[in-house]
Amino acid sequence: MSKTIRRKRRTLHLKAFWVLLLLTAFLVPHATAEFLPTEGLNTAVALYYQGKFEESLERLRSLARSSPGDVQIQLNYIRLLREVGRYDEALPVLGRLVANHPKHTGYRLAMVSAVYLGGYYDRVIQLTTADDDAAILFWRGLALAESGKTAAAIKTLEDSIAKEPFNPSAHFHLGRLYAQTGDLTKADLHYRKTLTQDANWSAVFFPLSQVNLALGKPQTAFDLLTKAKNVFPADPRLAPAMAKLTSAYPGIGQKPTEALADPAKIVPPTVAALAKNREKIPEIRIGLAEKVKEVIIKTGGPYLLAAADTTPVLEGSAGHLLRFRLGPEGMTVTVNNGVELLKTGQPLTLVYKKPEHTTVIFNLDFGQGWYWAGRENRAYRGALEFLPRKDGLTIVNRLNIEEYLYSVVPSEMSAKWPAAALCAQAVAARTYTWANLGRFASRGFDLLASVVSQAYNGVKAESPAAHAAVDSTRGLILTYDGKPIGAFFSANSGGYSEDSENLWRFTAPYLKANPDPKLTFRMPLPPEDLADWLTKCPRTASSHPDYSARSAYRWTYWLSRQELEARLGLGDKLGAIKELRTAGRGASGRVRTVLIRGDKGEHRLSGEAIRRTLGGLRSTLFTVEPKLGKDGRPEYFIFTGGGWGHGIGLDQSGAAGLAAEGWDFRQILSHYYPGAILESIY
Repeated sequence: MSKTIRRKRRTLHLKAFWVLLLLTAFLVPHATAEFLPTEGLNTAVALYYQGKFEESLERLRSLARSSPGDVQIQLNYIRLLREVGRYDEALPVLGRLVANHPKHTGYRLAMVSAVYLGGYYDRVIQLTTADDDAAILFWRGLALAESGKTAAAIKTLEDSIAKEPFNPSAHFHLGRLYAQTGDLTKADLHYRKTLTQDANWSAVFFPLSQVNLALGKPQTAFDLLTKAKNVFPADPRLAPAMAKLTSAYPGIGQKPTEALADPAKIVPPTVAALAKNREKIPEIRIGLAEKVKEVIIKTGGPYLLAAADTTPVLEGSAGHLLRFRLGPEGMTVTVNNGVELLKTGQPLTLVYKKPEHTTVIFNLDFGQGWYWAGRENRAYRGALEFLPRKDGLTIVNRLNIEEYLYSVVPSEMSAKWPAAALCAQAVAARTYTWANLGRFASRGFDLLASVVSQAYNGVKAESPAAHAAVDSTRGLILTYDGKPIGAFFSANSGGYSEDSENLWRFTAPYLKANPDPKLTFRMPLPPEDLADWLTKCPRTASSHPDYSARSAYRWTYWLSRQELEARLGLGDKLGAIKELRTAGRGASGRVRTVLIRGDKGEHRLSGEAIRRTLGGLRSTLFTVEPKLGKDGRPEYFIFTGGGWGHGIGLDQSGAAGLAAEGWDFRQILSHYYPGAILESIY
């Protein structure tokens, strides 16, 4: 079908819709007490959760036609039409609801947003002339922008934000509009407000980098381009932008940190070592870095450099600046002014004579692949191992489990949170550690220092509160049938945790979908109720304002079709994307599978691949709607979701919220891991 024919057909549909809307105002009675049997809707909902989208839609279409007075049926029918971008079908049904309930602000907002998402910008403007609601002003502002009325769009979006300041989407679009007008200062302001309100809006990194480059801030531009590369390395804009920047500013990004340039300013901290029965606690090996060509460290006390067989190779003192470099002939170690100490092809271990001494590792990369990625100097307890590999050095931190947890607990959870929550986190982290010893043995360590395993930020993260939580739960782990459980945890469940089999395809009786104690409903919710729940911010333990950022609990993200196509890299097999929809949900409403259809074929995403591929979404607890362009194809996919992380097991924000209500750590653990019991391992 040609673009011209498609456009004419959409115009005819639109005219027919508005005629129908006028007629229904006079012809359609108000909602009646007529309801179909509950089983009809229940069947449609079950099909939806099973991933049988078209069957669910057809069932709802039939129900909607036979029971026009059942508002719940109509709303769920509209919801499924919206999810696949069939706005021409959804709008007449919405029109009847609005006509029958002219004072219902929710139906009016749904109408305005659907008209915009369907690409009918002029009609949005006509419909919203007299409106002053923040949400409706947001859609009006976007419609004005699409209609080329940039100045009016900016004013309208500013008015929307004045009424409701928290709106990362509005700030994002304002940043884009101000950049178009050449007002770079305001573009910078609103792009930054987007990230302040929701740091997961990675789509901001590239345009903000270009704004800062134009403002004469090349280092900031470089740092933002680096962040953009971390989260979306396939972005075709990055390479030319980075090349242009490095050409104009030679050496940018290669300058060492101030600390490394003057290492005398860095003093490795001295820590309080665990004294009681230290020898009884097993050690853990944490992978800090891999494929490193060179690493520089500073020693915090008298040390011994030993070979793999524990044979002493070198003794040294505090303040030594050691450089480990891998070359064709093996690993070379130099000290201070570059004096070569030794060269070897064997692993080396740096051990302190006293456990209170630490080592600073300079310019250590962290968070790679995530928006918080960066590089900094970090200090670590215990021993350091340097393992030469064909592709570079592997750096391993070896220390006892309890001292490892001193850093893990406050790296995963704010040390300012209630003690009961910190204790629950300590037990969960210890259990996870115990159950995963040797997981990465083939790579030379047990666990990674990143969120792939558990966040481990070294000595800087430690705090007295975290020490107390670890010490008071010393040796305690959770077991089921005598074995350590899979004690998974995530930042925020959005109010409802998920079954383990939804993500990892294994069943654990202690990892089941679990609603927040404050919730009065149980899943599955009908599609419209689910969307409504994810749009609002109901009070739960997970939404406690002291322990949860608003964007961690409820969030929205705009993913362009172009970015999705680049992320997938399936142009030859998939073609231009024309549809993205959910294809099944788990027990908490989280999406099991996403179906993406293109001109040439289709592709499915499941499990962690959903979040990773779809722009780094905070969670899989979301609904999605397309925003159509003039050609009827999606320009954006708009995700509205809840929670941060996989949502299985312990909800960290929820644990803090429950602790604030007086729950102790045992009660918290029983809630998130039902059936697991506490046992001491040493």
